[in-house]
Amino acid sequence: NDALEIAEGTDPGNGGDFPNTLLPLRLNEMLARNSTGISDGDGRREDWIEIYNPNAVAVNLDGYYLTDDEFLLTQWTFPAVTIAANGYLIVFASGTDRVDGGGNPHTNFQLSAAGEFLAIVRPNGTTIDDSFSPTYPEQFTDISYGVPTTGGDPVFYQSSTPGAANSASAYPGVVKDTNFSIDRGFYDAPFQVAITSGTPGATIRYTTDGSKPSPSSGTVYSGPVDITTTTNLRAIAYFGGWLPTNVDSHTYIFLDDVVRQPTDPPGWPSTWGTISQGTVPSDYEMDPRVVNDVLGIADHTVAEALLDIPTVSISMPQSDVTGGSNGIYTNPGSRIERECSIEYIRPDGTPGFQEDCLIVPHGNSSRNPYRMQKHSLRLIFTSEVGTSKLRYPLFPDSDIEEFNKLVLRACFTDSWALASWSSGRYRPNDSQYIRDVWMKDSLTAMGQPSSHGNFVHLYV
Repeated sequence: NDALEIAEGTDPGNGGDFPNTLLPLRLNEMLARNSTGISDGDGRREDWIEIYNPNAVAVNLDGYYLTDDEFLLTQWTFPAVTIAANGYLIVFASGTDRVDGGGNPHTNFQLSAAGEFLAIVRPNGTTIDDSFSPTYPEQFTDISYGVPTTGGDPVFYQSSTPGAANSASAYPGVVKDTNFSIDRGFYDAPFQVAITSGTPGATIRYTTDGSKPSPSSGTVYSGPVDITTTTNLRAIAYFGGWLPTNVDSHTYIFLDDVVRQPTDPPGWPSTWGTISQGTVPSDYEMDPRVVNDVLGIADHTVAEALLDIPTVSISMPQSDVTGGSNGIYTNPGSRIERECSIEYIRPDGTPGFQEDCLIVPHGNSSRNPYRMQKHSLRLIFTSEVGTSKLRYPLFPDSDIEEFNKLVLRACFTDSWALASWSSGRYRPNDSQYIRDVWMKDSLTAMGQPSSHGNFVHLYV
């Protein structure tokens, strides 16, 4: 940041009435990749620049300039907006050169995430009040960059504070995201996955048990990871006191192993609770009569069926699924919320998504093990653990592409997983997985409000 020595007098570039005794305005904070942060007055998320006025008097910015071109200091002229004494002003760098519906000014240029020059210039068009010079460094999604309240070199902030003093929690740098040499998806032969980060000297840790790695947990990466069967691979990169990466999660699915998974996989309970008829034994195995087509009538294998529709993979520590007092499945009535990763994997190779979110048992009677052992699950997207909203065109027949919550519906009364039922109601032999979605689609087709649903295969 350039510091200026202010002399007594007036600024002829502003008609001679601009007191040069004003302290320079400051570039306090900026965000060049605004994905989940503040919106402008029209509800759009644009990159932004925060200006701070260190003076004890308000300053009218009419005639001031902002620029990202060191050879064109008068690139964009402020409208007649006032910044309060010791106050902050947000300017959106949208490239639209306007004042939006909320009264927020927008520059005629956008911020480059790769790094560039940025300055605020006085009305004479030559005096720079403050700048990131020669350039600010590479920027990262939803991580802001600015000046500590105590002064010193600019730093990165995991939590931005537009319109307020910068956070005390800051980092001198940001570790570049991890990259996996092989993407999530379906495989039929062993392979190796290399994990890298573009930050020299960064350490990578990974897990394969569903748990979330951290700078203090997980296996330190020393070479490509062998993948020989269905595997959750989760990784994080960190370096010194820098802000570490988020956790990336990739699920690799071996369908031949899935269809032959044992009835007693490690870590999973041997019973699914006790009901009036007695203890319900667990059963994780796919019916071998179907898998092996003992009747010789199938023209479609189970493995092929597992590729017919999208797949959802939920990754989380085993104890958070089946733990005595912590597990969402072993305590479905308590509505315990746990953190997880969700991956949406499309078998045709079309890009899906991966996000961290909260997960909790969903429903009412269906959460009672007396009625049902296969519980519905609600996914909650929140900035506490990941993105504040899922942004993905999940339902092709809907214009909605942002979601606060989703439900992984186990179908309850339309499911073979019922544990108890009456002779005339909710019988497994009457189960029709298509019934609920068909009814909702029919309502939509008749012009009525209804929800949308897609079928997926779920892996936990």
